[in-house]
Formats: sequence, structure tokens, C-alpha cells
Amino acid sequence: MTSPVPVYVLAGFLGSGKTTLLRLAIDALVQSGRRPAVLINEIGDVDIDGPILEREVPRAEVLSGCVCCTGSGDVPLVIEKLCTEHNPDAILIEASGVANPLSIVDSVTDASFLRRVELVRTITVVSAPQLSATLRSHPEGKLFRLLRDQARAADTIILNKSDGVGREESNRLQLALREWNAGAAIASTEYGRGAVPLLLEAKPGRMNHRRFKPLPILFEENASCSLSPPKPKHATHSFLKAHTHYFRAPIARESFEAYLAGLPDQVYRVKGIVRFKGDDTLSLVQYCYGQSHLSAIRPRQAVQEVIVHIGEGFSEERIEEALAELENENTNWK
Repeated sequence: MTSPVPVYVLAGFLGSGKTTLLRLAIDALVQSGRRPAVLINEIGDVDIDGPILEREVPRAEVLSGCVCCTGSGDVPLVIEKLCTEHNPDAILIEASGVANPLSIVDSVTDASFLRRVELVRTITVVSAPQLSATLRSHPEGKLFRLLRDQARAADTIILNKSDGVGREESNRLQLALREWNAGAAIASTEYGRGAVPLLLEAKPGRMNHRRFKPLPILFEENASCSLSPPKPKHATHSFLKAHTHYFRAPIARESFEAYLAGLPDQVYRVKGIVRFKGDDTLSLVQYCYGQSHLSAIRPRQAVQEVIVHIGEGFSEERIEEALAELENENTNWK
């Protein structure tokens, strides 16, 4: 009898560093002679992270929603398809930033009805600066509850970007995480370094056949997240929205940088692939809570020039107007 395919779930809020950890994990698996496959979930209607993974590995996407809600019924079928077509010996699931890991765990265990798979580890990545700011400014808001429930769902918590808060604050944040989840392993990292062993060296079978119920704090009153019809209402993390824009023309880099600098506080995360005027290469855009980073990339395959804004209460019309200005000859952001 063949051994079950181990499944690893990576969760965490937007900009916490999940994709960096995913890349490190893929590298570690490939270098050790393994055959990983990846399932990527995005809250928007386009997959940004998948095409830019540095390793050529089999992957599938669940888009336009989070795995724990409208897409959850697809997860067992997607896992089955990955196994049938690619025969991986490990599957990594990167959840959207607003997903409830407990519900993902539930949907992953349903895949065992179709294929011998085994959930090995659920790891939540937490941005130390983001958690610190949330605890200070919004200790009882929706974002606070989502961060708390994502931490509660994990058997391992990675407090990432700890260099951004200092040792004393990092220790305070670890204590807060310990209050939320007394049983999880907790580690502080910078850029995800050192976290891969915590993800990949878990003992198989620890969570197999275990069923979880969604945390009620994340769901509307009287709503459920069952895989059986009728389809569940969307979770209360619907206070977050994603706006997708496909570029029609290259844009000026300087004007785009000014655009990012002028984004309202309601835009938490921006990610995309853009082409700047005069550049032969594409650029990957990463923006999180006022900090942006642009880097040249050479994707393995054809990719869309697209940008996704994720946040709460921002004007999609204003975003579209500003992006249209960038695509026109007069690209000055005002």
C-alpha cells in the first residue's frame, strides 16, 4: 500500500510572508529530491504568485474567493487532479490572506475520500509589525479577530519580520500569540529564514482524520461553512475586498511609485506585474501597509500585466481613474 501524500497548509494575513515561505519550502523539497505540487488561493480573480514561483512545479489555483468559503468544494477535486496528473509526493497549499485555516483543514481532509492524502501541518505566518500595530490601534476590530483566529487555527506560528519591531516587542507579541494558542510551536523569523524545518519536519499522521468546525467569530450569524449544499454565506472577512486591473499599456515608473506612495490607508495590500516604459523586463509589485517594493522578473511563462488592490472601504472608481491616468501620456499622479 502506498504512503499518503503529505499536505502542508500555509496561512496568514495579507503581506505576512506566506509566499516567501512557500518558495523556501519548494526549494527545500526539490533539493532533497522530492516532487512537490502547489495549490494557490487568491482572494482576487487572478493568480499573481503562481507564475512567478522560481521553481517549475505543478500547481493549481482556486481564485475569486477564499478556500474556506465558495471555493472549498473544489479543493478535494483539485488535489485529486494534481495527484492524478503529476504524482507529487508533497502538496503545499497557500491560503488567501483572509482564509480561515480550520475550514481549509476540513476541506483538505475531505480530499482523503478521493485520494490517500494526509494533512501534516498547518502553519500560520504572522507579520510582527502588522500584529503590533493592530494590537495597539484596533484591539477588538475585525482585523484583530481575523489575526487571532488564524493564529488559533495553527499548530505552528511563525512570527515573521520580527526585525521590524525589536526584540522586546517581539517577545511581547509572542506572549500575545501564546495566549491565543497555548499548544502551537512559535518561532520568530526574518524573511522566513529558519521556518522551513518547522513546516516540513512535522511527523505525518498527527492531524489525519481529525475534523474541525469553523470558528464562529469569522462567520455571519446562522451561517455555516459546510461542503454540503446550500452554499454557505461568505464569512465576515468580506469587509476586505479585492480590485483587479489589467494594464493596457506600459506606465512610467516614477509616476507609479508616486501613485503607490499616495494610496489611502484603506488599501492594505497591492500585488501585481507591470511593465514600465523603456524597460525590457516585467516588474513584480509588492505593497503592504505603506511599504512598497519593485523588482525585475523574468517569468517562465506568459503572464498578465495586472495589479490587485486588497483592502477595506477604498474607492474602486478612484483607483481606476488613477490607473487610467498612469496609462495615458500624462501620468502625473495627483
